[in-house]
Amino acid sequence: MEETKSKIDLNGLEETLLIPLWARAKMSREYNSFFNDPKAIELVEQIDYDFSKIDDALRFEGILLNATRAKQFDDKVKGYITEHPLPEYVYDVCMKYWKGVCFVQ
Repeated sequence: MEETKSKIDLNGLEETLLIPLWARAKMSREYNSFFNDPKAIELVEQIDYDFSKIDDALRFEGILLNATRAKQFDDKVKGYITEHPLPEYVYDVCMKYWKGVCFVQ
């Protein structure tokens, strides 16, 4: 049985929030020895969006830059959690427009 993809309606700034997710998923598929984010792949596969727009705009270098920045952010959050046990959540100020909370495994 085929899963239904979630239709999203994003404009401008909101749409740019898909860039790190797409970068993580794309690099995880193509370079999984360095980028290994199965959740990003899973999420991208569930979203009804033309991600080729991101590929066309950023090319390889931009995708690599965004995936690397996301990985560095993950590493910093994991370090914080290691130093400060039992945090309930970490809020990314850059995500205020998304109103999101970043949970790190």
